Amino acid sequence: MAEETVNCPTFDPDAVVTVDCGVGRALLVLDNSASTVDAWFTVEVHRGGVDWASRVEDESGAQLVPAGTTDTYTEGLPLISGEMLSVEISADAYREGVSLGFDPVVVWNQSVTDCPNGFAVQIYVAADCAPGGAKAVFSTVGSEVTVIATASTVVDGNVVGVNTYELSAGNTVDVPLLVPDGSEWSLQWSVADAADPSRVFQGATTTQTLNCEPDEPAPTDPGNPFDPDAVVTVDCGVGRALLVLDNSASTVDAWFTVEVHRGGVDWASRVEDESGAQLVPAGTTDTYTEGLPLISGEMLSVEISADAYREGVSLGFDPVVVWNQSVTDCPNGFAVQIYVAADCAPGGAKAVFSTVGSEVTVIATASTVVDGNVVGVNTYELSAGNTVDVPLLVPDGSEWSLQWSVADAADPSRVFQGATTTQTLNCGPDEPRPVVTTTTTGEEASTSASIIGPTDQDERCCDQDEPCDQCCWPLWWFLLVVLALLIGLLALIGFLVFAIVSLSRHGGGCCGPDDRGRNRGSSESDRDEGVPGAPLDLEFERKENSIKFKWDRAE
Repeated sequence: MAEETVNCPTFDPDAVVTVDCGVGRALLVLDNSASTVDAWFTVEVHRGGVDWASRVEDESGAQLVPAGTTDTYTEGLPLISGEMLSVEISADAYREGVSLGFDPVVVWNQSVTDCPNGFAVQIYVAADCAPGGAKAVFSTVGSEVTVIATASTVVDGNVVGVNTYELSAGNTVDVPLLVPDGSEWSLQWSVADAADPSRVFQGATTTQTLNCEPDEPAPTDPGNPFDPDAVVTVDCGVGRALLVLDNSASTVDAWFTVEVHRGGVDWASRVEDESGAQLVPAGTTDTYTEGLPLISGEMLSVEISADAYREGVSLGFDPVVVWNQSVTDCPNGFAVQIYVAADCAPGGAKAVFSTVGSEVTVIATASTVVDGNVVGVNTYELSAGNTVDVPLLVPDGSEWSLQWSVADAADPSRVFQGATTTQTLNCGPDEPRPVVTTTTTGEEASTSASIIGPTDQDERCCDQDEPCDQCCWPLWWFLLVVLALLIGLLALIGFLVFAIVSLSRHGGGCCGPDDRGRNRGSSESDRDEGVPGAPLDLEFERKENSIKFKWDRAE
C-alpha cells in the first residue's frame, strides 16, 4: 500500500472476476484493501457486446466497500453456454459518505464459456502506455481444453497487427498492442478450441482514443449541445413520485444515473431496488422505469446525474448533476418539492420550491452555503399549487450546498428540513476530460481489472509521476527543504565572517607580503585547514515514490 501523505488519500481499488464452471457462475470480488478511503463500485453487466441493448438490469448494480476491506459482489453472474459475458466496473472515492470528486475509471472484462464441454476463456483489454500503448490478457483458467487465441489490433480503422497464441488449459498470456498515442484503437479477438476449430467465439472492444499524456487537454467535442434535465412530480392521488428524464434539448444521448435515498443523502439511506440507470436518446424524453412510492412524513431524495454519449461511447464531459428532494404528508394535504442545480447564467446556482400537489400554504427557507459559510438566507410563502425560483449567488470555483426547510404556514410545528451534499461550481467551458490510462496484470487464478485512482484530476496525488496544479507534498519533504535552507544560511554567514577576518588580518599594514611567517607559523596546515561555514553542495535524486537528498561540503 502506498504511504498516505498530507491531504492525499490512497485510492487503489481492484476488481477480480473468476469464472467457475463447477457452479456455473462468474464470481466478482471488489477489493478496496489497498485504499484509505471508501470505494463506491458500479457494476454494469452485459450479455453480449458492450451496448445499451445488451445491459442486464437485474445483474447490474452498485456496492460500497469500506477502506481497507474486500467484499464479494452481491450478484453471482450465471454462465450461459456459448454466450459472451461482458462486465464493466468503475469505482469512485468516498470519505464519510461524501464523494472526493475523482472521476471514475472504467475497465471491462469479457468471457466466453461452454462449460459442459470444458471451454472457458476470459479476455481483459486496457490502455497501457508503458509497453506500447495498450495490452490484452487472455486467460484459460477454468478451461479443460487448449485454446487458439487471435488478437487483431485496429488503429484508426485499419488492422495493424495480428497475433495468434496457443494456450493450454489454465494458462495466461499478456499481449502487447502497439497503439500510437492520440490514435483511435480497438481490439478484435477470437478464441477457438484447438481440437475443434469449428467451436470458435469472437468479439471486439469499443473504439477509444489513446492519450498517454493526461495533462494535455483533449480536443473539444465538435459543438453538439448537451443540456439534460430531470423533473420529479409528486402525485398524492396515486401515492407515487414520477421521474421524467428530459434530454430533448441535447443533440447527443444522455446516460442518466438515478440514486434514490429515503432520508438524507448518504449510503445508509440509499435504496438499491429504486436506484438505477437509463439511456435517453438525443432530442427525446422518457419516464424513469421505477415509480417511487410516497411515504408520509419521509423525505425522498433523488440525485440524478447525466453523462454525454454518442453511439455508445462516452464523450468525456463532466456529468450534469440535478437534485430533487421532496417531503410529503399526503393524508394532511402537505407536499413540497425542492429542485437544486448549478445555473451559471443568473448567479451560479438556483433552487426551485414547488407546492404543486399540496393543499396548504408553505413557508420555505433557503440558506446558501459557500465554502462552509452561510452567505444568504431567503424565506418565501407559497400558496398551494405555487412555484418559486430562488437564485443562489455562488462564485465560480467555490464549494457550495443548499440547506432548506419547509413548514406548514398554519402549523409551524409541522416542519421538514434537509440539505444537498457539497459540490464545486465549475462554470468554465465544457470540454471532455483527459483520457485516463490503466494497466493490469494477468494472474493465474483470475483476470484482474486494476482500477487506478484519479490520474486525470488536477488534484492528483503526489505519488504520480506527472506534474499537478495543486500538489500535496509529504510533510518530511517540507522539513528537509527547511533544513537545507537553514544550512545554506549558516554557510553564507560563516563565509562572510571568514572574509571579514581575512580582510582585517591583511589590510592593516601589520604584515606585508614579505613578512609572512614573522611572528606566525608558516606551514600550509596553519594557513588553510578548511573554511569554516563552507557552503554545502545539495543534490537530490527523485525516484518513483520518494525524493532522496544527499549533501557534501564544497571542495
